[in-house]
This record gives sequence, structure tokens and C-alpha cells, in this order.
Amino acid sequence: PRRASRPHQRQPTHHPLDHALAAARTAAEGLTAPTAMPAPPPLRDGYQLTRQGQVIRIEHPSDPLPPHTYQPPPGQLLVVARTRPTLIPHFAGIGSTWELARLLHPQLTADPSEPPITGIVLAAGSPYGADLAGPLLARYLGLTVDAPTHPIHSTTSGGLLTASYALRRLPGATLIHAPAHPPDGQFHRN
Repeated sequence: PRRASRPHQRQPTHHPLDHALAAARTAAEGLTAPTAMPAPPPLRDGYQLTRQGQVIRIEHPSDPLPPHTYQPPPGQLLVVARTRPTLIPHFAGIGSTWELARLLHPQLTADPSEPPITGIVLAAGSPYGADLAGPLLARYLGLTVDAPTHPIHSTTSGGLLTASYALRRLPGATLIHAPAHPPDGQFHRN
């Protein structure tokens, strides 16, 4: 029985997640505002970045990438680069997808008279990891990224398609590399 001389004190109740909530609050106090994108890395091995309108090409002067006739719609950039055969996305002359994002970030500040850049079409020169780079690049830059699952080819009508390489026989028995028909690749929007 309770004594009349002692006031009633309610015992605090504990929820099983109280410790987790306290830990989350402590961790949130240590967070800082997001920092700016680090400076772009220098290009490696003599590679050069050129920009003509909405097309950015990252290539070595002695080994240029095939020309593309595709012109992206307003607000998009076409990024033409070559990937290296590794298990993770690795771009020739650049490095990782993070380094590509740092390299592209200054290019996103368009002329005020142009529409703001809202997306990137990644035209990577080989199938090794380009489709994996799309989600990472989209996350790093905060833009939509269309990334191919196979090598990129220009069409005669000015478009892009992504397809495996196939051998085609030209008149005179000459074999050439050409895109598979029908195309077996696709662009993933991230």
C-alpha cells in the first residue's frame, strides 16, 4: 500500500528502441552540410576533353573515338568516352565513375541563355561497365543518366544505338565490325 504522506511518482517507461533513437540523434548532431564537388582531376595519359555545344568528347588525340551525329535535346549533354575492361566502371584517361563525375561537374554550368542541364547521355566506347556507371553518375551529379549496355553506334539517321559487334561481309569478301542486327543492347535511364 502507498503511504499517504508520499506523493505518487510515475516510473518512466522505456521503449526498446530508445537506445537506437538516442544513437541516431547523436550521429545526426555530427553531420555537416554537404560539401561542394571536389576539383576535377587532371586527365591522364595525354587524353583531352573537348566540348562543342552539348557534346563532350574525352579521347586521346592519337586514338580518336568514332564520330557521332547524334545531337541531344536541349538540357542534355552527350558524353563520349571509352571504358576500360575492368570489373568496375573505369574510363580511359579519367579513372573511376567518381572521377568522371568530378570532371563533368564544371561542364554542367551552362550559359544562362541555354536551358539548364538536366540529363546526360553516356556514350561509352565499350561494354565494360558502362551500364554500371549510369546509376553512380546519376547519384553523384543529381541528374538523369542514360547509359548503354553494349557498345555505342551512330545510325545513318543521326541517332544512337547500343549493340554488340558482329562481323559483316562487304562486297569483295572484306569483313568489317558492325553492330549486331537486330540490336541487342538498350539504354538504361538512371
